[in-house]
Amino acid sequence: EKARNFEFKLPVDSRSRPPSA
Repeated sequence: EKARNFEFKLPVDSRSRPPSA
């Protein structure tokens, strides 16, 4: 689940802010 959430947030966070990971 963590990996899935990360992949999904990657593109979204990339636009707003850097990834937490």
